[in-house]
Amino acid sequence: MPKKYTKYDDENRISYSEEDDTLYIWKAPCQGQLGAVMLYHDAKDKTMVSLDTDEVGTIVGIEINKVSKIIDKFNIKNN
Repeated sequence: MPKKYTKYDDENRISYSEEDDTLYIWKAPCQGQLGAVMLYHDAKDKTMVSLDTDEVGTIVGIEINKVSKIIDKFNIKNN
């Protein structure tokens, strides 16, 4: 099933897909072609953190796949 991409929304800058356990934080609208810089990836459990950037170098957003696994893996606690 192809991913459904949501356009930048200044009113709702954080989105979460329960089905994919993916969190996306929008920072800025995209100006041109979109690319990504991988910050973390573990092929074993399919966790990933990436920065989406556009062709002029703007950081457009942060994508975190398998958020629940990352929270467990790095023992992130809500204080």
